[in-house]
Amino acid sequence: MENRKDEVLIKAVELFRQYGIKSVSMDDLARELGMSKKTLYHYVDDKNSLVEGVLNYMKQGFRDSLSVFYNKEHNAIEQFFEMGKNMKALHGDFQPSFAYDLRKYYPHVIREVTDEKNELLGKAYLSNLMQGKQEGLYQDDIDEEIIARILVFFNTHILTPGAEFFTEAEMLNKEKYHEIFKYHFRGICSPKGIKELESIIEREEYC
Repeated sequence: MENRKDEVLIKAVELFRQYGIKSVSMDDLARELGMSKKTLYHYVDDKNSLVEGVLNYMKQGFRDSLSVFYNKEHNAIEQFFEMGKNMKALHGDFQPSFAYDLRKYYPHVIREVTDEKNELLGKAYLSNLMQGKQEGLYQDDIDEEIIARILVFFNTHILTPGAEFFTEAEMLNKEKYHEIFKYHFRGICSPKGIKELESIIEREEYC
């Protein structure tokens, strides 16, 4: 049952990414899954529960993406670039209509998701900042608690798909992504960190 429900959620994510939420009916989803709508309702109660299930499924993907900030195989600066690749894989093919439909038709759901996302981000950024100071890549005198909160705000109001500060194309452009985070790193990195940043940008695996 759980495996089949996961199939339902994965297909729903695929359709929502491409067409938005409002444009996809339960009939559409059932047809794409090759099942009757009656069978579909064994796995989800209605479209509202489907949307909540999809967001919970995506939250797990977001948690997995953030795990890079706890991976000590990467230094603190590398972690940010790995995170960028993860976010591109997670959000790269979402159409703007998905975020628009969430904000318009499911505001209570997106508020809950945003609150949890911000909490997870805050902890991940804090871990990264503490690691960077220990590695000598970040300045000793930065206040990691304050910087972590600024980064959460930055992510939520500027970098999140649908925030409309940058276009989707700009957010997926590697040069522009690098430029955005160079601004951040120039403010917190030590001389050693600046050298590491320049080295990472030049390395092919982060381009």
